[in-house]
Amino acid sequence: MQTIREVFPSCRIFREHPRDEEAIERDGSDFTNMVIFCTKLATGISFREPTAGDILNSPSREAFLMPKHEVADKDFLVGRDEGILRRNDTGKLVKWHEKSALGHWTVMRQVVPKEVWENW
Repeated sequence: MQTIREVFPSCRIFREHPRDEEAIERDGSDFTNMVIFCTKLATGISFREPTAGDILNSPSREAFLMPKHEVADKDFLVGRDEGILRRNDTGKLVKWHEKSALGHWTVMRQVVPKEVWENW
């Protein structure tokens, strides 16, 4: 995030689901999909309300078109000591990639039956 914010002065980050503080306390994990909207303009980012033409009678669009569950800057405390990533300096990400991959594997083992993974 520090690197992204170095390039883009205005960003807003949204997660798929709200934070589950109980799960974070219990499991020490907060694994979710996120989307980051950024612009090089310092004016900030806002979203207009969707119109009927945007939704097109789709319950999914109605539920998910407008971003929800905004992530606060304070939620990105982990990794702040890494600093800004520069060209050819991506080795700093290796430990985070491994941790993320293991977290993803754990989540997917709960979502998809073991038979799918074993036969994949």
